[in-house]
Amino acid sequence: GGGIYSENSSLIIENSYINNNTSGHQGGGVYIQDGGDSRIINSYIENNTCPGYGGGLTFYRGNLELIGTVVSNNESTNDYGGGIYVDGGHVEIIESTLQSNTANGQGGGMFFNGSGYISRSRIVNNVASGSGGGLVFCCGAETEIYNTTIAENSAGNDEGNGIYSHCNAGVEIKNSILWNSGSEEIRIEDDCISNRGFNVEFSTIKGGEEGIVLNGISLEWGDGNITSDPLLDGGHNPGTGSPAVDAGNPHAFFHDGDGSRNDMGFTGGSGINVSRTEIDFGYVGIGNSRERQITIYSNLNYGGSTISDNAASFDDDQFGLNTNLPITI
Repeated sequence: GGGIYSENSSLIIENSYINNNTSGHQGGGVYIQDGGDSRIINSYIENNTCPGYGGGLTFYRGNLELIGTVVSNNESTNDYGGGIYVDGGHVEIIESTLQSNTANGQGGGMFFNGSGYISRSRIVNNVASGSGGGLVFCCGAETEIYNTTIAENSAGNDEGNGIYSHCNAGVEIKNSILWNSGSEEIRIEDDCISNRGFNVEFSTIKGGEEGIVLNGISLEWGDGNITSDPLLDGGHNPGTGSPAVDAGNPHAFFHDGDGSRNDMGFTGGSGINVSRTEIDFGYVGIGNSRERQITIYSNLNYGGSTISDNAASFDDDQFGLNTNLPITI
């Protein structure tokens, strides 16, 4: 932890700059281990270096939210995760940017071994000397990627320039764009006993299924995927006339903030992430009941936004929502 070291604590960093730090081991900018619930909000982690894992940020176990934060120009000079390295725990990356990070190993933008999701974010211009120029998912990772743009990343061995997934990792990609990251946008390898699978739907993938290399695993190529040039501008926004506009999942849950159909990429969506979740109610005897509290919240503009949707359909039953979030039910 060249800039910040946190162990067995719940760390909150907000409106901060963590720049130009060096660690002799891991976590050039920030090192978090065995924390509770940590959050990094509206901050910059830039120009940090270390020889080990995580040029910008290293995270071991616990829960972490990275919200509205830029992780850029960091470097792991001899290892994995130029921008971020995650080993264990649950991580949510929301409306953030991982850009121009470098790893002299795998995962230029991020090396990820944990559970979590990436939402409305940019993973761009990252470089790895090995596999996974943008992102690496490994070792049982379970990740969902919503409305995210992964573009112009580079892997030195040309294996998974955008995403490299292996060793029992499970990844779902929705309403996202993967573009201009070498000859292989995605590589998926079954180099362990099993692999949890890889699903892509309502996304733009350069080269389509042919842009995805499969070694020993099947791909679930879902509905709504396209291969046309999204016409990204210099900020990786879909340009005028882009086929990615109004081409995401048509369900109302995924609508843009203005109520129109979801735009693919990091500018689209509402910030509401709909993922599969299991809630353990424990043992409940016959004829008895048990209550649990569930909180629904929006990540749009970092929480507290108002959502109005009176025309959505869910399991054929109409519902309306016109209130501030979070809602506890």
